[in-house]
Amino acid sequence: MFGNLSLKGGSQEQGMSSFQALATAIAAQVGTGNVIGASGAILTGGPGAILAQTAFGTVFGESLGAAFVAICLFFFAFSTILGWNMFGKINVIYLFGEKNAKISTRIYTVIALAFIFLGTMMSNDLVWELTDAFNYLMVIPNAIALFALTGMVKTSLSEVEKKKK
Repeated sequence: MFGNLSLKGGSQEQGMSSFQALATAIAAQVGTGNVIGASGAILTGGPGAILAQTAFGTVFGESLGAAFVAICLFFFAFSTILGWNMFGKINVIYLFGEKNAKISTRIYTVIALAFIFLGTMMSNDLVWELTDAFNYLMVIPNAIALFALTGMVKTSLSEVEKKKK
């Protein structure tokens, strides 16, 4: 649907640009927020999915609203898994090279499927705690890269300032 659109006005081969992904996510959030606000479900409160089910239940009826939210959550979870899997495969190919791409991506897929299966068997709280922990751990290599690239940034900044003068 969005594959040929581009922020720069041209078209791209496939996929969605970062801006398109952001705009789609914002539209989904705003739409859900509007339904929650308009339905009055915000007065009842509750955690995310329950609040959304209450809101859509007042609009579509209780059972259809719950089914709608469940289907939306399924597609959200499925597309998230597909997106992160693709992102992981691209990085595995980068790390282990094009020559080893077939075997390395198969190993990555098996490991990813094992973790997806384990994630479905664990309690929700544990899955979210592990997700948060691994997201926090991503700060370490990013911070190291920032410090390692400081010299390059300073050099680039001085070159830009020289061009301005």
